[in-house]
Amino acid sequence: MMKQKYLYYTVPLLGTIFCLWYIFTASCDGIYSDYVRLVNSYLPDVFDPGHFFVPDILTRIPVNYVARILNVTFFNYNIMFDRVLGVLALGLSGVPITAYCVRKKLSFWLVCGAHGCIV
Repeated sequence: MMKQKYLYYTVPLLGTIFCLWYIFTASCDGIYSDYVRLVNSYLPDVFDPGHFFVPDILTRIPVNYVARILNVTFFNYNIMFDRVLGVLALGLSGVPITAYCVRKKLSFWLVCGAHGCIV
């Protein structure tokens, strides 16, 4: 069972590594227009709380503001930082699913076998 437990945790890890490889090899710095509008709205001053307290505040995720501050401060705003952060969040989201499968003692081959990986 211990070996199977480690096998489970390789799925999110390998998925994260694959997605990172993919974005570094298959993407360019092309972005879509709505993203440009959003970026231009907060780039002039990422520390301004006025950019956070807007009428549509419920449609925005507060942790994004911290990520934007880090991106602008340390990387002079880099689109790849946003992509890598998204992939890392996706990989981390697989950890609770993996922990659930391990805790319920589900067979790795039942979960990831013939039906394809769900983690």
